[in-house]
Amino acid sequence: MTADVRKKALEENKENLRKGNLNDDSLVKPEYNEYYADFKGSLSTYKANFGVPDLYVTGNFYESFEVNSQDTILDFYHNNSVSYANYLVSRYSENIFGLNDQSKDIVSLAYIDNLLKTWKKILN
Repeated sequence: MTADVRKKALEENKENLRKGNLNDDSLVKPEYNEYYADFKGSLSTYKANFGVPDLYVTGNFYESFEVNSQDTILDFYHNNSVSYANYLVSRYSENIFGLNDQSKDIVSLAYIDNLLKTWKKILN
């Protein structure tokens, strides 16, 4: 799998999480307390429904996301560059990493498009 397809997969993972969605389309839980939910709701970067965690303030945690691939299998993880990453994963579950069904479709199309471009180069 190419770097472009892996990049697209990471973008989709982060975008889903920004909306407060896990890879199974359930919402990230537990919800923020009322005080923190008010704070998060005041931020222009907050895209989730009120009180639903998006695990984003500075972007450092999101920047620690990486993905490996073997054939068509994607393995999402964080690279331990953020000291609190393991806490977030244990609190909110491993399901913060990965793709929901809609994102799988989007990444699959990117993968197919990449294959077609490769084949076109080979055939020309």
